Amino acid sequence: MLALVIFSLANFLSALTTDLTFFFICRALAGVGAGLFAPIALSSAAQLCDTSMRGRALGFTLGGMSCGTVIGVPVGLYLSHLFNWEFSLILVSLIGLLALIGITLKMPVIPTLTQSSLKERFNIFKNIKITNVVIVTFLTAFASLGLYTYIAPLIHSFNSHASLIPFLWFWGLGGLVGSFAIGYIIDWSKKPKHVLVWVLITLAFSYLLLLFSLEYSVTYLAMISMFLWGAMGWASMAPQQHILVGLSSNNTNTTLSLNSSLNYLGGAVGAMSGGLLLTTQNYVYLPLAAYGITIISLLLHTLLTLKNNR
Repeated sequence: MLALVIFSLANFLSALTTDLTFFFICRALAGVGAGLFAPIALSSAAQLCDTSMRGRALGFTLGGMSCGTVIGVPVGLYLSHLFNWEFSLILVSLIGLLALIGITLKMPVIPTLTQSSLKERFNIFKNIKITNVVIVTFLTAFASLGLYTYIAPLIHSFNSHASLIPFLWFWGLGGLVGSFAIGYIIDWSKKPKHVLVWVLITLAFSYLLLLFSLEYSVTYLAMISMFLWGAMGWASMAPQQHILVGLSSNNTNTTLSLNSSLNYLGGAVGAMSGGLLLTTQNYVYLPLAAYGITIISLLLHTLLTLKNNR
């Protein structure tokens, strides 16, 4: 509830302010609210259902987040053009308020474990298995979210007249399908580690396909690559969360929060690294770098999976 109050209020104030510095502060606070909400939502989803349905619960929760991308981004852009950007932010704050009311009225009480101290939270890194999992999360987000930051200049570098909207729609639709489908796949296979291997393989392939399709102006292949990229990028979180719940049954909230933090951090570092690559003026490096980082993530996860299965 506190996370949604921060998120909704920050978006509302962002729409009202005329001071650029205060606007940036409000955007950062909105990020704080979102960052607080996501791990709590995932942890709650994992605890509100039977173990046999945990994959679907995590996938469904992540699917809600991808809905925000596939529906929220284009609708927000359209409303901004129709009215103004302030209207879109006010609408976001109202949706957050609606979610707050729903949670207040309908969310059951979930018993929480004893809160960990700051020292105990850092001690999580002493569990090498958990550390390895979140490193894979960091690398995957580094590649996927980092590249997504520069999707507009990447596409326009190959076709300056191309419309960005269809690419965003296919990426978002892929995220929607991947988020909802991955939970059923995990529950069916009962092997989230193996599922993640195939997710990372497909994600790496999507970057190469995107580069090829843009280089040779094959639009339908570019759309397929965007769909696969969105689907696998969003799908990668659910098996990781599932693995972590199994590794830290006594400290689920803290571990899932750590994984979400590494996901955000990976996206931020990936975006900064992409900015450095753009100084070369060679946009080919962006998908190639994403491909290379994903392959490293795949190799690390595979080696660790094989080692732990011995």
